[in-house]
Amino acid sequence: MALYFLPVMLLGVLSCDVLPKLFAEFPPSVEDMLKAREVIAGFDDAIVASNMADPIYGHEECGWIYASPKKPYMVPLRQKRKDTKRYECSLSNPYLMPDMWVVATYHIHPHGPPLADLSQIWSPSADDLNGIASQGVPGFVLSAYQEKLYTPYGLYRRPKYDKDKHLWP
Repeated sequence: MALYFLPVMLLGVLSCDVLPKLFAEFPPSVEDMLKAREVIAGFDDAIVASNMADPIYGHEECGWIYASPKKPYMVPLRQKRKDTKRYECSLSNPYLMPDMWVVATYHIHPHGPPLADLSQIWSPSADDLNGIASQGVPGFVLSAYQEKLYTPYGLYRRPKYDKDKHLWP
């Protein structure tokens, strides 16, 4: 599978006509996720919860997107924050959900402190790229510095629904 990295700016959410037949055969692609209202709503909720614009209280939020070959929708779930570390959010232990598979991860790059390069806000870091390579699913970096950006990176889609591997392929 080829790695995929492209900044994507969404000016509005496209109508979501999720294709149940397609999801029954293949997990959703990056484009499928960016067209799904429930995914965009989950991204936007995480952006709001992160207090991204606040230079003191802005923090990273992260989560997973789940899908199933039996259901025509996706479910974004945010990780519960357990600590007060501003720039740490672990995606290594997703929640196990019945008949659902992790098909992507997402996290926010808050921009509280001054950044040498604004691309740090929406670009995946070296740690992000290393982590996603071991997880085997696409990832998204979320930002709302001037406009909302949902930047996919890593794989284009989870390779398949493995019967016994609901979390990582």
